[in-house]
Amino acid sequence: MRKITNESSTRLKWPRSIVLLSLLVMVLLTGCADVSKTDSDTDQKGQQAKSEVQADKKPASKEDLEEEFGEVETPESELADITEEVTVTKVEEGDTIVVRGENGEETITLALADTPELILPDGSQDENYGMKARDYTRSMLEGVSLLFERSDSKNEDGNATGYIWMKNNADHVNYNKGLIERGLARLTESSNAKYIDEFREAEAQAKAEQKDIWSIDGYVTADGFDYSLLQ
Repeated sequence: MRKITNESSTRLKWPRSIVLLSLLVMVLLTGCADVSKTDSDTDQKGQQAKSEVQADKKPASKEDLEEEFGEVETPESELADITEEVTVTKVEEGDTIVVRGENGEETITLALADTPELILPDGSQDENYGMKARDYTRSMLEGVSLLFERSDSKNEDGNATGYIWMKNNADHVNYNKGLIERGLARLTESSNAKYIDEFREAEAQAKAEQKDIWSIDGYVTADGFDYSLLQ
């Protein structure tokens, strides 16, 4: 009878070890795949639930807000159907800004509010009211996401026009009107324009208090501004 050496014995046992090792690896891989699939399913369900909650979320009613915060003039619930959310990417002048929204990037002009030009007719820069209006709008709006109420008409340059609404706690304020209230813009009259009555009141108050553009007699004209008075 032939004697089996240790080397022969090792060769006979080695395949069995490989089989056991392969089975162990397969079990581990199967378990990892199940865990990964479970995590993926959980993430997908969580994202779906989050999307459903966001879709169902509606702005709080005026009554609910007033119960918590007191008097609220213009809550988001009254603006939701007439505005779009935009982000101001650039401020060109006090009444002219560039926004990015559902229509891409576009230049818009504030309706009813006309600020002095930054560049004067002689090509020089207005370092008085034009620059002050530009700097104020830049400090308030640039880089900010807010609500834009689009008007039906465009201005003479083909820019879209409309009203900017800024959130103020539970309320929203009309930025166009704010420029007029501060004496940084004059009202461009339009008999059937939205908000015209309250804008007229804002201008009358700024004029009575001689704020900024109203501090120089004759500077504000029916057609715009008399820049010669600044020279």
